[in-house]
Amino acid sequence: MQGNRTLSQDLARKFRLDYSREVNGVGNVWRHPLGGGVSSPVTKFETDQLFRIARSPDGRQFALARGRVVTDVVRITGFL
Repeated sequence: MQGNRTLSQDLARKFRLDYSREVNGVGNVWRHPLGGGVSSPVTKFETDQLFRIARSPDGRQFALARGRVVTDVVRITGFL
């Protein structure tokens, strides 16, 4: 049983969870080690939101979709 526990701990140290986190309207990628510990930022963007994250198959790169959500109101009169 001890051997399995050691293997699990080794795997937990190797694997991590990458996720998006938004603080004050700015999105960044954060990483949390599955073996325990503190999350840390992977990116350090200072503007814009983060809409989508995708990792490369080898896990070494990210593809990110970032930007701003802009809304406008338009009043149309005399339509009918």
